[in-house]
Amino acid sequence: KNFLSFLQACDVEINVIFSKYSIRAMISNGLLDESEHAIIETIDQLKSVSKSDFITGIEVSEVLAWRDDVRSLVNNNLPKILLFEELVIELNKRDLLPKMKKLNSRVWIHTHCHQKVLTDKNIMKQALSLVPGIDVEIIDSGCCGMAGDFGYKYPDLSERIAHQSLDKAINNINSDDIVIATGISCRSQFADIFQNNAIHFSQLFVKTINHENFKR
Repeated sequence: KNFLSFLQACDVEINVIFSKYSIRAMISNGLLDESEHAIIETIDQLKSVSKSDFITGIEVSEVLAWRDDVRSLVNNNLPKILLFEELVIELNKRDLLPKMKKLNSRVWIHTHCHQKVLTDKNIMKQALSLVPGIDVEIIDSGCCGMAGDFGYKYPDLSERIAHQSLDKAINNINSDDIVIATGISCRSQFADIFQNNAIHFSQLFVKTINHENFKR
């Protein structure tokens, strides 16, 4: 909802593509043949995309699966799918970002493991530099311990990993600080173990546009 709200504020035409399957989950569970069929089905929905269009996705691991794993599974010249923060930078280049309010907040970012390996953290900093009045801290952390469904299969080990990776940062976060966790499983871990309602990037940007519609 926040993702779409932000795009609407940018006054861009939005076309939503719903995939029946999680390509990331299928690949992670070794369902390569099945994932290939699902990939082709989704690619068919992208045939009308023009070179000037942006393609983006909400979940980091899913977007990066399309940029990394999918290219090795199908012989297809796939268009680049952007992470939210990459989309923000591109929208800014076209002068499409709405006016943003000053937040006067410290923002902490926990980065999804796939994102740590496959992307440049400076992109996050570049996108957040467009938000007035925030102080950004990228948490020096390892895995949050959830890792998809790993945390549900091995909850005790998952919790130990989370504490080892994040306790130091959690102890430095104030109650009025904003925490972004870029993966959905990461946000679940923050909520379940640390009682911290970490948010998606898009929620922060919606907050800069309309304080009343923001829910942390």
